[in-house]
Amino acid sequence: GKHVGPPLAFKCIKASGGRVPRTLVGVARIYPVLYKERLPDGSSIVRSERMERKALQLYHQRVSKIAEDIMSEQDENCASTDDSEEGAKICKMLEQAAEPEVMMAGLTSEQMISFSSYQAKQKEARQNEVAKKVENALEVAGLSSRDVTPFLKVRVTGLAHKISATKTINKEGLITIWNPTEKQKADLVEGQVYIATGLLPSAHCTNILYLHARGS
Repeated sequence: GKHVGPPLAFKCIKASGGRVPRTLVGVARIYPVLYKERLPDGSSIVRSERMERKALQLYHQRVSKIAEDIMSEQDENCASTDDSEEGAKICKMLEQAAEPEVMMAGLTSEQMISFSSYQAKQKEARQNEVAKKVENALEVAGLSSRDVTPFLKVRVTGLAHKISATKTINKEGLITIWNPTEKQKADLVEGQVYIATGLLPSAHCTNILYLHARGS
C-alpha cells in the first residue's frame, strides 16, 4: 500500500478528527469477546459468549417449535388440485380402497410411475407451502432472523514510537473491534506493540481515548 507517513501519536488524535491512518499501540489487556444483538424495536442487548450460546439455542428451539406445529397441521391426504391426472386418480382410489396394499400390488408399472410422480409433486408442493407458512409465522413472531455482532475490547497504551515506551506518560485507549477475525483474535497478545490502521475515534473522555475498528 502507499506510504501514509509516521504513526500518529495518541495525543494528536481528536474525537472528531475522522479515521486514523496509523497509530502505534501497546496492548495492555484483551477482554473476552462479547455479542451485541440489535432487537426489532431498535434497542440492543450485550451478552457474554456463554449467554449468546444460550440465546441462540433458545432462538432455534422457538423456530423449531413453530415449524413443527405448522408441519403437524398439514394434511397428508391427496390434494384435489388436478384430479384429471392419472396419479391423482390412483391416489384417490387407494385412499378409498378397503385394502390399499392389495390394490397397490395390482398396479401396472405405468400406473406405479404415474402414482410415484404425483406423490413426489405433492410432497414438493406441501414442502413449499410449509416453508411459506413457517416464514410468515416467524415474521409475525419477530423471529425471522437475529442481528448479532461479535466485538472485542482491547485496552491499549498509545506510543509515540517503540523506544519511547518507558520514558513518557502514555495516554490510554480502549479499542472496540467489531466482527473480529479469527486471525485478529489469534494475533493479539497482551504486552505486544502493534501498528493499528484505520481506527475511528468515538469519544474523548478524560485520559482515555475510545476507538473503533472493523474486523470483517
